[in-house]
Amino acid sequence: SLRSTYTTSHLVAAATGAGLQVLLIEIDDFTLDSEDRLMAIGHQVPRHATTPQEVVEAAPGMARGLVDLQQLDGLLLRNNPVKPTVLDFARALEARGVVVLNAPDGLAAGAGKLYIHTLPRSMRPRTVVTRNLRVLEAFRGELDGPGVLKPVRGFGGKGVRLVRRRETLRLDGAFARSRGTPDGYLVFQEYLEGAEQGDKRILLVEGEPVGCYT
Repeated sequence: SLRSTYTTSHLVAAATGAGLQVLLIEIDDFTLDSEDRLMAIGHQVPRHATTPQEVVEAAPGMARGLVDLQQLDGLLLRNNPVKPTVLDFARALEARGVVVLNAPDGLAAGAGKLYIHTLPRSMRPRTVVTRNLRVLEAFRGELDGPGVLKPVRGFGGKGVRLVRRRETLRLDGAFARSRGTPDGYLVFQEYLEGAEQGDKRILLVEGEPVGCYT
């Protein structure tokens, strides 16, 4: 389901506002048929839905139909977490000449938070990624303030906890719960002051900033 605060709703509204025809595809509605066609059930966004709220309000009544994905000008992937089979569909579309954004291989690489090590250390908080409780405890002792504990694979703030230096039980409990995640790995980072004001997302094209989302 869509909400007006979701980035997807804003992207759809911007696209319809620019005069583009937009189809929404559920993540479980892709098909490779017996004729080797890549198909999906598409939900057609009305052209008058040019604000995020209008997109959300129009969603229940959107016309549905089977779409030949090779007829699309482009496919924008917005699923999180990433489903490997959906990435396979996207790669197959790329091989047939359809423009796919975000790049399937890039999404696969960024599906877990371990990708943070590819960023310059000056741009990110001090971080450890581990399944070892002793490593987590040692890192907490190195921090001057609280830390943030989260699963390596997760989204939407699920499983994120603020851990203060002396909260042993909180760290132990979070570590125990991590055993129930797909791979059990945890990210532990120093807490950055001002984080409560929200994050800022900057869009770069060939290394140059072209827009932002706050």
